Amino acid sequence: TGVAPFTKTNWTQISGPNTANLIPSTDPLLVNVTGLTRGVYIFQLHLQSKDGTKTTKDEVYVSVKQDKNKQPKANGGGDFTVYLPVSMVQVNGTASYDDVGIVRWRWERLPISLAAGHVLGQSASSPVLLLTGLVTGEYQWKLTVWDDQGSYDSDTVSLFVKPGSHQRDHVAVVLGAGIASVNAAHITSLLQGLKLLIPSTISLQMIEYSGLPYTGESSIILLGHDSARLTGVITPSGSTTINTSLGGASGVAGGSSSSTAGDGGVRGGVGLTSSHARETIVPGVELSAMLQDGVKTAMAGSGRLFDLPILDIHTVICQNNCSGHGECDQVRRECVCHSWWMESFVRRHFRDNTPNCDWSVVYVFVSSMLAATVSVTVLWLCITVLLRRRRRAAPKRRTQGGGGGVCRSGGMGLWSLSWLWCGGKEAAATSTSGHRRRAANGSRYTLLEDDIMKLRARSSLLDSCSDSGSDNEVLFDTRSSSSSSKRHKMQDKHKNGHVKVPISRLRA
Repeated sequence: TGVAPFTKTNWTQISGPNTANLIPSTDPLLVNVTGLTRGVYIFQLHLQSKDGTKTTKDEVYVSVKQDKNKQPKANGGGDFTVYLPVSMVQVNGTASYDDVGIVRWRWERLPISLAAGHVLGQSASSPVLLLTGLVTGEYQWKLTVWDDQGSYDSDTVSLFVKPGSHQRDHVAVVLGAGIASVNAAHITSLLQGLKLLIPSTISLQMIEYSGLPYTGESSIILLGHDSARLTGVITPSGSTTINTSLGGASGVAGGSSSSTAGDGGVRGGVGLTSSHARETIVPGVELSAMLQDGVKTAMAGSGRLFDLPILDIHTVICQNNCSGHGECDQVRRECVCHSWWMESFVRRHFRDNTPNCDWSVVYVFVSSMLAATVSVTVLWLCITVLLRRRRRAAPKRRTQGGGGGVCRSGGMGLWSLSWLWCGGKEAAATSTSGHRRRAANGSRYTLLEDDIMKLRARSSLLDSCSDSGSDNEVLFDTRSSSSSSKRHKMQDKHKNGHVKVPISRLRA
């Protein structure tokens, strides 16, 4: 009905299937209620006098019934794009609605979506899906919602992850320490040590610190800013900054606020300061080379400079063009050469130790064949010249029989051939002489004569070939000494009707 002037009124909800929206009206005793669903609500009106001495209250029961159920409407927030680096992405489905209320949510990764990325907690069954660990590519998710009567609806969301504008300039410092054993003090000390190895105008910004458990390795992603190369605004020299906050360069990105996020989107953790925005980014290849040279020099001079061992320093994206004849493997950091191309081991092991595809397989094959041919030809010429010189320096040898033929020795390499040649000629001459002598004398003692002639042939053969290496000419003749003459005279006796004839008499 009505209340006294200056009476305080207050409407509150005591219970109900959901929380309704209470909107005051011009009449303090009336209230507008929205957002009701099927069920019973209890609302309470509280009145209080001006001086606060008198109060009263009353409750109102409101029963809401549904004549016809409407299907819920799923809304995943629409397609959107984010730019790396980003630490977490939100896919917002809170725009979904139902006439009574949504009682269940479910996010599903479609089969054509990239498998990379992780879902945080139980967000796959909540209105907002939280993703982390994304890589460049396209992700597709399907949102399905249900109401209390089993009706449902689905919506598909496409998430495009693209590389940031400075991703090629990111440098990874690989540490020989597991992610579970590194604290913030280690990272701060490491960055301060690296800062001493580069020019004072360059500041280091840590983009990310990551690693896999139980691997014993972790890595820091760095980005360099050079204040000496400003883009429009000049700041005082020496105003460099070392940002050691742990986190990604981009904090949270989602499709509900903007279609793009990354270098210019929502940021959290480590981000670009106002001075960084005016500075020039140091190319990743240049920053990597400076850090590598500085670490090598420091380690060679003072041994262990850092608390954490540094295993490698390289750009996050492999920028080796592999001599224009291959592609760089991002995992192994090695060149995969095209067909008919191969790596130059000379450059890899004796020059700059850079993976490459410098050599053509065809050129290498042709060059190898030419080198082998030239080597064989030179070797043959050397052997031929050496043999000819030795043959010219060797003396002539005379052989008995055959009218004074000549026997030459070509050195140690041709000793066997010389031995056969000399022995064959000597044996032939001796055999011919013996037959002629037997035919002229007509002696009946041919058996003893043949034995003597064979002995003479063997003696001449041994004398000829054993003296083939001497420098003096040897005339093959049987030399008789006084001792041999006496020996033959002593043996010149009748024995069983046979007479042994001395060799000197046979020759005469």
